[in-house]
Amino acid sequence: MPDVPTVAESGIPGFELLSWYGVWGPANMPAAVTQRLNAEISKAVDAPALKARFAELSFIPTKSNPEQFRRLIREDLTKIGKAVKEADIRIDF
Repeated sequence: MPDVPTVAESGIPGFELLSWYGVWGPANMPAAVTQRLNAEISKAVDAPALKARFAELSFIPTKSNPEQFRRLIREDLTKIGKAVKEADIRIDF
Protein backbone atom coordinates (compact mmCIF):
# COMPACT_ATOMS: atom_id res chain seq x y z
CA MET A 1 0.00 0.00 0.00
CA PRO A 2 2.44 2.62 -1.22
CA ASP A 3 0.01 5.55 -0.86
CA VAL A 4 -0.79 4.89 2.80
CA PRO A 5 1.48 6.94 5.07
CA THR A 6 3.45 5.26 7.82
CA VAL A 7 2.58 6.02 11.42
CA ALA A 8 5.64 8.30 11.61
CA GLU A 9 4.56 10.12 8.44
CA SER A 10 1.13 10.54 10.02
CA GLY A 11 2.58 12.55 12.88
CA ILE A 12 3.63 9.99 15.47
CA PRO A 13 7.40 9.57 15.04
CA GLY A 14 9.09 6.66 16.77
CA PHE A 15 5.87 4.67 17.16
CA GLU A 16 6.34 0.93 16.76
CA LEU A 17 3.82 -1.80 17.39
CA LEU A 18 4.63 -5.42 16.67
CA SER A 19 2.12 -8.15 15.95
CA TRP A 20 1.88 -10.91 18.49
CA TYR A 21 -0.30 -13.84 19.36
CA GLY A 22 -1.12 -15.15 22.79
CA VAL A 23 -3.36 -17.59 24.57
CA TRP A 24 -6.07 -16.19 26.80
CA GLY A 25 -8.18 -17.83 29.44
CA PRO A 26 -11.17 -16.79 31.51
CA ALA A 27 -10.78 -14.19 34.24
CA ASN A 28 -9.85 -15.68 37.60
CA MET A 29 -8.63 -18.93 36.09
CA PRO A 30 -6.88 -20.91 38.83
CA ALA A 31 -3.13 -20.27 38.96
CA ALA A 32 -2.39 -23.99 38.71
CA VAL A 33 -4.31 -24.21 35.43
CA THR A 34 -2.54 -21.11 34.09
CA GLN A 35 0.86 -22.55 35.01
CA ARG A 36 0.06 -25.92 33.44
CA LEU A 37 -1.17 -24.33 30.20
CA ASN A 38 1.91 -22.14 30.05
CA ALA A 39 4.19 -25.15 30.55
CA GLU A 40 2.42 -27.24 27.90
CA ILE A 41 2.37 -24.37 25.38
CA SER A 42 6.09 -23.84 25.98
CA LYS A 43 6.71 -27.51 25.22
CA ALA A 44 4.64 -27.27 22.05
CA VAL A 45 6.57 -24.21 20.86
CA ASP A 46 9.77 -26.27 21.19
CA ALA A 47 8.39 -29.18 19.10
CA PRO A 48 10.38 -29.56 15.87
CA ALA A 49 7.30 -29.70 13.63
CA LEU A 50 5.87 -26.51 15.11
CA LYS A 51 9.25 -24.77 14.96
CA ALA A 52 9.47 -25.66 11.27
CA ARG A 53 5.97 -24.37 10.59
CA PHE A 54 6.69 -21.13 12.43
CA ALA A 55 9.81 -20.69 10.30
CA GLU A 56 7.78 -21.23 7.11
CA LEU A 57 5.41 -18.47 8.23
CA SER A 58 8.25 -16.17 9.32
CA PHE A 59 6.97 -16.28 12.91
CA ILE A 60 9.47 -15.82 15.71
CA PRO A 61 8.08 -17.67 18.72
CA THR A 62 8.83 -16.07 22.07
CA LYS A 63 7.93 -17.93 25.20
CA SER A 64 6.91 -15.96 28.25
CA ASN A 65 5.17 -16.43 31.54
CA PRO A 66 1.73 -15.03 32.42
CA GLU A 67 3.14 -11.91 34.12
CA GLN A 68 5.36 -11.11 31.13
CA PHE A 69 2.32 -11.45 28.85
CA ARG A 70 0.26 -9.15 31.11
CA ARG A 71 3.08 -6.61 30.99
CA LEU A 72 3.23 -6.77 27.18
CA ILE A 73 -0.50 -6.15 26.94
CA ARG A 74 -0.38 -3.24 29.41
CA GLU A 75 2.58 -1.67 27.59
CA ASP A 76 0.90 -1.97 24.20
CA LEU A 77 -2.38 -0.53 25.50
CA THR A 78 -0.51 2.36 27.10
CA LYS A 79 1.45 3.01 23.90
CA ILE A 80 -1.68 2.88 21.72
CA GLY A 81 -3.68 5.04 24.14
CA LYS A 82 -0.96 7.68 24.20
CA ALA A 83 -0.74 7.73 20.39
CA VAL A 84 -4.52 8.02 20.06
CA LYS A 85 -4.62 10.95 22.49
CA GLU A 86 -1.64 12.74 20.92
CA ALA A 87 -3.07 12.37 17.43
CA ASP A 88 -6.55 13.31 18.66
CA ILE A 89 -7.97 10.24 16.92
CA ARG A 90 -11.73 9.99 17.18
CA ILE A 91 -14.29 7.50 15.96
CA ASP A 92 -16.89 8.91 13.60
CA PHE A 93 -20.30 7.33 13.92
